[in-house]
Amino acid sequence: MYKEHHIHGVIEAEKILKNLNYPEQKIEAVKHCIENYRGSIPGKRGTPEAECLANADAVVYIENVSSLFYLAYAKFDMGIDDSADWICKKLNRTWNKINPEIRYLVEEKYKSAMNTVTKKETQL
Repeated sequence: MYKEHHIHGVIEAEKILKNLNYPEQKIEAVKHCIENYRGSIPGKRGTPEAECLANADAVVYIENVSSLFYLAYAKFDMGIDDSADWICKKLNRTWNKINPEIRYLVEEKYKSAMNTVTKKETQL
């Protein structure tokens, strides 16, 4: 489900929130956030909540780069070079997804993560 987890997330969130009797307007707002948080999928965040979710998702990967190694090696069965390439691309998309006004919060961790994968100094 990796490539379409944002789609499955919308379906599951709607089921859960309807079960909890959330108002339809709030359900739609949550669905919008989930549909538009990914950096690899073009979308329109358009709301502070959607922007917040996208930023939080990005920060998680930067602060837990080991999860990307796990995905690449264990789940996607990639070799070393393919893993490094995939992780670099993922980190770059992640960095670009973060609102420029708050990038300073994770800048050092981003550089460190990139240096771990590329073994060269990262330029912002």
